[in-house]
Amino acid sequence: MISANAKGLNNVSIGAMTRTVLILLSPTPLRQPLPIEETDLPGLRQFSLDHSLFMLLYSRMKACQQQFPGEPASRAFIDNEKAVYLKGVSISMKQEAVEQEVSRLLRIKGVPSVVIKGNALARDLYGDANCRSSSDIDLLVRLEDAACSDMALRGAGYVCDVSVPFGYCIYRLHHAGYYHPSNGQRLELHWLFAFPLFFSLDSADIWRGVEWADSCAGRLTPQTTIIMLLIHHHSHSFRELKILVDILWALHKYDGAMDWVKLADRLKEIGLAKTTIISLHQLETLWPEEASGLRSVKLLKQRMKELNCACPQSLLSYFRMDADQTVRHSVYRERLVARFALDGWRRMLRSFLTVLVPIPEAIRALYNDQRSWTLPVNYLRYISWRVRDWIK
Repeated sequence: MISANAKGLNNVSIGAMTRTVLILLSPTPLRQPLPIEETDLPGLRQFSLDHSLFMLLYSRMKACQQQFPGEPASRAFIDNEKAVYLKGVSISMKQEAVEQEVSRLLRIKGVPSVVIKGNALARDLYGDANCRSSSDIDLLVRLEDAACSDMALRGAGYVCDVSVPFGYCIYRLHHAGYYHPSNGQRLELHWLFAFPLFFSLDSADIWRGVEWADSCAGRLTPQTTIIMLLIHHHSHSFRELKILVDILWALHKYDGAMDWVKLADRLKEIGLAKTTIISLHQLETLWPEEASGLRSVKLLKQRMKELNCACPQSLLSYFRMDADQTVRHSVYRERLVARFALDGWRRMLRSFLTVLVPIPEAIRALYNDQRSWTLPVNYLRYISWRVRDWIK
């Protein structure tokens, strides 16, 4: 009774329950009902919660129930987990209200903003704002508007959760996190997609990939959405199944509506060749039949090969997606190894050096000291601070 799009997964070293979940999370329509027993439901539930994919799994189970109404297990899952799903919907609706409120606040200050990830991404990729949960709101602003946006958020009662000066964040990081004490709502203000110098993509490049509707609501173009997702996957050391599912759905949605050769060229320019190859390899491992049937995957792989882009087998093996989460490495180790997935030795070396030796503007902003003669002393203070922080 397993649908044909599940057969390729039999060669993957993962559990039967995980194979079932992966089939349900795939954008490919089921051709036959899945043999799910009620005894499988607790495992499905826990897996989806562990990977923050419960909302999508519930939506897919509901769609399968409409397609195969005689399946009792999916009916039981829908009935038993409705309260959990509705709680997620409630959180999603509150986040969307806050998104609109904050966007309006910034617009009054003359600052354009775009909601990325979360509800906006769910609506774009999945066609349903309530099928993708998010722990916070991600808002994109221009680099030159970041300081003004920070002041506007603080004025509205938001508290920045970093203890360093905001100017340091501008030069050293790609976003700043906030929370609102009255409702606990968390928000991330982005001006880049990743740490500066990791990729050749600045704020102006990102904003050239924003399109606007008549309602003054901005959204990322399909190409920029895929670029963002690939960078996000790298930022999480290629370990977040949720992000990989987003990438799969994006490739599926835009499969016949994008110049994939042009995108591959752009990915190489940005420095995302290895990241793309690793991500595609993960997709082919977990969803072999779906990935092999996508024009996007074929063209991206083919163009990367034509451009002489390659990724060491050691990295492909290290970042093989462990959907069952049988192996867990330390966060610091994962981030360290992920830097070897940056394109080119120069970029990799620079990523390591800037950990202890950031650009002078960052040091000046951190210590609020513009004097050149104190810069070496402040660098020593910075290095000492970072080393003490790592030893703790």
